[in-house]
Amino acid sequence: SKSTSSVQPGGEDTLTAIFTNDGNSDWTIRADAAGPKAAWVSFVGGSSGLLPYGGAGTKSFSLKVNPDDSVNAGEEQTVYIQGKDGTNLKCNAELTIIVGQSYGATISMISSQLNNIEPGTSATTSVTVENTGNGVDSFRITPSSVPSGWTVQLEETLVTLDSKHTPNRKDTIDVTVTLPDDALATEVVNIDLSIAPNSGGQPYDDVTLSVSVAAVHGFEADSTALTQTGKNGNEVKFPFNIENTGNVEDSF
Repeated sequence: SKSTSSVQPGGEDTLTAIFTNDGNSDWTIRADAAGPKAAWVSFVGGSSGLLPYGGAGTKSFSLKVNPDDSVNAGEEQTVYIQGKDGTNLKCNAELTIIVGQSYGATISMISSQLNNIEPGTSATTSVTVENTGNGVDSFRITPSSVPSGWTVQLEETLVTLDSKHTPNRKDTIDVTVTLPDDALATEVVNIDLSIAPNSGGQPYDDVTLSVSVAAVHGFEADSTALTQTGKNGNEVKFPFNIENTGNVEDSF
């Protein structure tokens, strides 16, 4: 009923194969599909039946086309719809299947932790993003919110990657986390990094980076009475205050 079918991966199209009897008697015909992507085509309601003669009689079979994304988007694949008498091939027709685009992506990192980062300094790790669709696509990488004073900087927030069937399907991006000077050693901040379609929509995947703060020890001493005058035998006091300038509870 048609020689070309354009279908999205995982989608479906239907058509009819019509066989005409060029012989001089009725015979049983078996319909089949051949070619590297013959598995994309299935017969609905049976694939064999009587092909009547009756003056160029006909027999129709319903076909269903279900391609996957094992080829690049827009690529054409030819499936041969065949009519057989037993195992003998009697006729052949080409069906061209044009595959649409599938969409998806993953994000991962070698190490999901940045440990003992000094307050007021930065640390860098990296994430790898990969296109799992079968066509060129653009993705946005977004970090979750962080506490006040913390910053997360990505080397790139928008990436364009080639089809999953090519070497250029991946990219590695540096992620730099900067801590404030007053970051507490008790803080462990989890940063979610997600990858989503650049055009908007729900994320395809996400990963969590855990950042811990290093302990810093220090103190300051202050006195309001650095000199005193007292009589012989009197007690003279020099009070002073100690302030913890570190970022962790401490003993002095």
